[in-house]
Amino acid sequence: MLVNLRGGSLLYGQQSPADHLEHAETFRDSNQWDSAVLYFKAAADGYLALGDVPSSIKARIQLNNARIENLQYLVADTALSALLRQALALRDLDQIDLAHVYDTKGKLNMAMGSFEEAVGTLQLALSIKRNLGLNNDDMGQTHFRLGDAWRSMGVTDSAMHHYHRALDVRERTYGKKSVEAALVWSNIAIIHRINGAQDQALKVYLRSDSIIVDAIGPDHAQRASVLNGIAIIYAQTARYPEALHYFKQLLAIDEQNLAEDSPLLAKTYTNLGILHELMGDLKSAQDWHKKSLAIKLKSFAPDNPNLIVDYQGLGVIMNHIGDVDQALLYMRQVVDMELKAYDHMDPRLGTSYNMLATSLERKGEHEQALDYLRKAEEIFVNSGNALIELGPLYHSMALIYQQRELPDSATVLAGKALETNLAFQPDHPHVAGNYILIGNLEMAKGNYEAALEHYRKAVRINLQIYGEKHHDVALAYASMAKALAASGQVEEALQNVDLALLAATTTFSPSAQINNPLPSETILPRTVAAILGTKGNVLLGKHKQGGDAQDLQDALLTFSRAIEMIDAAQFSYRSKGSVANLRAEYDQIYEHALATAYQLYRDTDDATYLETAFDFSEKNKSALLVAALNETRAKDFAGVPKELLVEEQDLKRNLSYFEQQLIAAISDNDKSLISELQNKIFRQKNNYDDLVRRIEKEYPQYHQLKYTAESASVENIQEYLKNDDGLLVEYFMGEENIYVFIIGVDHSDFMEIDLGDDFTNLLAQFRSSLTNGQGDIGDFYSHSRAMYDLLVSPIAPLLSTQHITFVLDDELGYIPFEVLMSESGEAKTDAGHTYLFQDHAISYAYSATSLFQYQQVADQKQETRFLAMVPNFNSRNDEGEAEAPNLLAYQDVVRGGLIDLKGAQREVRSLSAFFAGDQFEQEDAQESVFKRLAPAYSILHLATHAIIDDVNPLNSRLLFTIDGDTIDDGNLYAWELFSMNLNADLAVLSACNTGFGKIQKGEGIQSLGRAFAYAGCPSRLMSLWPAQDASTADIMEYFYRYLSEGASKDVALQKAKVSFLEKADEFNRHPFYWAGFVLQGDPQPLVKRSWTWIYILAGVLLSFFIYYRVNKGRSVRKVA
Repeated sequence: MLVNLRGGSLLYGQQSPADHLEHAETFRDSNQWDSAVLYFKAAADGYLALGDVPSSIKARIQLNNARIENLQYLVADTALSALLRQALALRDLDQIDLAHVYDTKGKLNMAMGSFEEAVGTLQLALSIKRNLGLNNDDMGQTHFRLGDAWRSMGVTDSAMHHYHRALDVRERTYGKKSVEAALVWSNIAIIHRINGAQDQALKVYLRSDSIIVDAIGPDHAQRASVLNGIAIIYAQTARYPEALHYFKQLLAIDEQNLAEDSPLLAKTYTNLGILHELMGDLKSAQDWHKKSLAIKLKSFAPDNPNLIVDYQGLGVIMNHIGDVDQALLYMRQVVDMELKAYDHMDPRLGTSYNMLATSLERKGEHEQALDYLRKAEEIFVNSGNALIELGPLYHSMALIYQQRELPDSATVLAGKALETNLAFQPDHPHVAGNYILIGNLEMAKGNYEAALEHYRKAVRINLQIYGEKHHDVALAYASMAKALAASGQVEEALQNVDLALLAATTTFSPSAQINNPLPSETILPRTVAAILGTKGNVLLGKHKQGGDAQDLQDALLTFSRAIEMIDAAQFSYRSKGSVANLRAEYDQIYEHALATAYQLYRDTDDATYLETAFDFSEKNKSALLVAALNETRAKDFAGVPKELLVEEQDLKRNLSYFEQQLIAAISDNDKSLISELQNKIFRQKNNYDDLVRRIEKEYPQYHQLKYTAESASVENIQEYLKNDDGLLVEYFMGEENIYVFIIGVDHSDFMEIDLGDDFTNLLAQFRSSLTNGQGDIGDFYSHSRAMYDLLVSPIAPLLSTQHITFVLDDELGYIPFEVLMSESGEAKTDAGHTYLFQDHAISYAYSATSLFQYQQVADQKQETRFLAMVPNFNSRNDEGEAEAPNLLAYQDVVRGGLIDLKGAQREVRSLSAFFAGDQFEQEDAQESVFKRLAPAYSILHLATHAIIDDVNPLNSRLLFTIDGDTIDDGNLYAWELFSMNLNADLAVLSACNTGFGKIQKGEGIQSLGRAFAYAGCPSRLMSLWPAQDASTADIMEYFYRYLSEGASKDVALQKAKVSFLEKADEFNRHPFYWAGFVLQGDPQPLVKRSWTWIYILAGVLLSFFIYYRVNKGRSVRKVA
């Protein structure tokens, strides 16, 4: 009976159009849409061939209805537009057929998410039918679809009006207990649900379900929408087992009646994703949402409103696991899509504002979060949908005021949230969350009993809703533990911690105090890390109350497992910003772990505790940089093809570009551009994540190596230090103490330094006196000695080697330790003291692990060649922008003004005197030239100006000559460097502040120098303040001379500064003029000393000596 393909035409034998129509309707009624489409088309073509245009139009209406059901939206859209034009042009066309064209067009608008257009089209159909005097189910169907359209737009009054008109028609036509009437009641229930009348909605749903089951049985497809509604009501009222029961029935019906790629099936997957997230099963929730998106993206564009709920769901999941930046990406996309699809006062938009505010609050963007919450409040108050939405909104506001340390405002809003949520449903997760927040506020006031009372209420509600296994249950028990510990009830606190761990894990069962879960046993590693942090603190409290050493050891093991959980959480994140946030959020766990290890080390003198503490310190330092280096190593070892790496690099670069453009657009409040860029970022990020997942799947070794969290051990560092008999000194800054590790080739130590009350002020005074070249040098000497006494004097007896590498933490990164002054040894300054650099060659590292990894991935360079860039700034204004500069504004010799740098040419001349290479000056020193050539050189020397952005460090940039290129604009941004692959051994950033920037907790200073580290340069010479032009040129000349002679980089810089001071006048002896440049990274020499010529010379001398002795002996004997 079916088809042949001959010459491009379909042949159906001798069947008539009426036969084709009959077959098509049979296929339609059995949901065989592919065949239905074929036969409806054959019928339409057949009628047209016979000249029966009206019958052809009727068939085309049904054809396009079938196309819509078959998800052929674009084909249907084109065909319906043409059909509508044809129908309007036919004067003798039956008007009901024109109405049906509008009906079908409205149905397509709905399917494609064009709700406003659907309303307009369906109203045209309704108007025609009214003029025809219809009052049958044809009229009822249009009312029904108009109800759906208005509901989708959030206009519930209009939706309810049309549903009731449809209901009147259907009850009159089919009876009050008909399936047709029950389906209308089901949609009326949706309006009750939207308006917050959950109980009323559930009654209507259950009544409709009963009618349908009695009429056509429990497995019929027409029951699906009712089951969906019942399940949603149960989910919203926290009756999750009942919700799951109905969703499972719905899924069985959908899978039996719908195609695998049906958007209706995808909708059920979406709702299952939402339900599993509410139940705490985030892995299943994520899988359901991804299954839904995989279907929807076959039928809809990425910004279609039908995808909103899945994006929302994934955003909520990202918030739960702590990947806040990824959550923000989803939620901003959702808000942008809803602003385009819905009215600005639509309650759905208010819900999304609240979700977005939650992510912003987690990110610390409190003011922006409050702005969105106020918008949401206005929407909910105006909509009358107060109970179900306003409670969570006030809760979010209270959290923000708590974070901003405004407890009175937080308490008022938390009480308001509780009152609102209790009015909606007393035993709801929102109410439990309110009790925990109020308990936290009471804890902050020291009201431990009041806090415990609220926590107990939260535990009861969460257990009633979720049972024993859920992260909300875990957090409630953990809150109980904190309150009990604070009130001195340590054993009870430990019991509650065990209950929290039991709730937050899958298979773990606590059996002893020392027992802690593995990351593989957890639901949410981030949550378990917090609980283990609480347990560690409780054990420390127990030890202080008179416990034994075992409590201290158990605390250390607990903190160690908490840090393992943080590592596990980090590897689940796709956003680097979220990793940094995670490390900063849990910084106290690292500090408490270090303090515990130090106490055990001090009590036992067991080096194992030092090694453990060093591992903690390393895991807290530069996690993003270490991960980037680890990823590079993984790609090399796993053999990822070059074309995939290039594609990944392009995606990263484009993503970074769009992100920086978005920051600028937000600053300019360009709403249109913001929306456009958010869409681009969203698509680009999804493409990038898809590519990374593909690489991880196809190259499992890459995946294995990439997600290895091992830090360099003490033994690793000792092996590394053998290269130059060096010493590594690593600092960890806590709130009250600094912990210091001193690691040498054959020894190590671990110390604690009390910061005192005035450290912040002391550091500021030192920095101010150091960077003020016109200031009193006596003030500098005084502050330098004070900093030495605090930071170096306690470890001075251990500083016995020439080479020292300092790994600094937080604000310490702003200090060049070279200029700290001691009274020991021979006086080498006018002040009668000695600078630290005069006794030691000093370098710095972001972490010991990064140093060790650089050594592992180092390539053997064939030749040491330099690339030098000395641009001009003739086309820039004072801020570095592309305009004519005001040169009169800059008359000093500090590299802070945009004048051409006279010393820069001298730097390059000295560089070329000692090394081979290429230099580009003035108009030739272009950004595009640098990007193209830089990967081929081992020394990169950039003598230029830098523009530092303290607010957005990725926007800091080095300036090149402007060449009119629309892509490379003469600004080499930090974000561009992050996506570059450089092979240089050394990058010399001879510009202002290239080592200065904003501090990111746990990551260090976000400088341009750090960007070169990400790009693959193991060593960077960079400045901590504005560089002086002439002295910079002098120091660079000395530096390259000593480097060319085979000195290590740290020794070359040490000798360069010593040589400068030997010739400097009194004015230039101030450290401002010579101490600003520091060496960051691997200090190993660029030029390996060759001993060949020494061996040759020794051989020649030995031969001469033998010859001389032999001949001398002969002459003596002759004389004799």
